[in-house]
Amino acid sequence: DISSMRSAAISLDGYRCLSVFSDVDLFLHSACHLFHEGEFDKGVRDLTDLEFLLREFSLSDSNFLSRLASRADLLGLGQPLFLAMRYTKRILGNDYLAEQCPDLSIFSPSVVRLKILDFMFDSIFVPYHSSCTGWQFSVAKELLYWRGHLLRMPLKLLIPHLLKKTVRRISDKWFSAKAASDTASM
Repeated sequence: DISSMRSAAISLDGYRCLSVFSDVDLFLHSACHLFHEGEFDKGVRDLTDLEFLLREFSLSDSNFLSRLASRADLLGLGQPLFLAMRYTKRILGNDYLAEQCPDLSIFSPSVVRLKILDFMFDSIFVPYHSSCTGWQFSVAKELLYWRGHLLRMPLKLLIPHLLKKTVRRISDKWFSAKAASDTASM
């Protein structure tokens, strides 16, 4: 519910019409974008941004993590928060907040689902370079693309949407190949 975040936004001094999300909402908003999207070409950077936000806000407010967990629960954003905390720790080694962090296990997905998410996110949070991207990366990238769409669209809308996109991609490739072939034969 973005209206709840907007109503808690903080006005910027000296500007009548400008405001920013509160610290907890900024973090949750960033976590939602990272973990609900289907594209991760800048995933490591986005995860690092979450790490920096955690450090900055926790240093300036010793209650930040408690407020963050409460706000996530209130907004129904516990799972993105859980994933953000889990993968900043797994990928970036964020252990310094472990003793301050409230128990987020209530937001955890099932054991099986968590194993699948671990495979996908452990495989995708790597530099986008051929030396770092193997078959696991390719599988994770495809699965996360579909997951991102499923999180935003019901299946009855998603299937026609993805079919249209697939047909468009195939036809674009076909026409590109045909144009290249026609140009080469001239």
